[in-house]
Amino acid sequence: MAAIRDAHPSETLSGYALCTDDSLSTLSHIACTHEFIDAHRAAFPDVDVIAVAWEYAEGSDAFDGARALLTEKYAAVAGNEELFERHVSEVFGALLIVLRRARDEGLFQDDVLVYATSTDPGPALEELALNGVIALNTPSWIERWRAAMGS
Repeated sequence: MAAIRDAHPSETLSGYALCTDDSLSTLSHIACTHEFIDAHRAAFPDVDVIAVAWEYAEGSDAFDGARALLTEKYAAVAGNEELFERHVSEVFGALLIVLRRARDEGLFQDDVLVYATSTDPGPALEELALNGVIALNTPSWIERWRAAMGS
């Protein structure tokens, strides 16, 4: 997060997401600012809540170790539906815990949308992302996110 703030010092953070895939074998982060939203809203009205549309990812190399562990963990459960489902639930839950701690420790103010998501979610990850948005954000962000996602 510090690398993103350092790269855009005159901008105000609006959103931050931890991104993965449906197998939870990858991990990165992405962010946007109010200034980024203002520059892109005309072309993309939901840019404030759609993490895959955000462009600030400085410092993603900090996730290299976690990505390697997730890839290894996924390889160990691939092909076993029960173990895979547990892997998805446990890893996604861990992402939400990290984001909750970051918010509780003041890294993110209440006016910043914070969530974990798959970059191309299937129904199971869409539901996990929604539950995360509900657990981590203010009612106004939850309402805005639901409106954009049609949920």
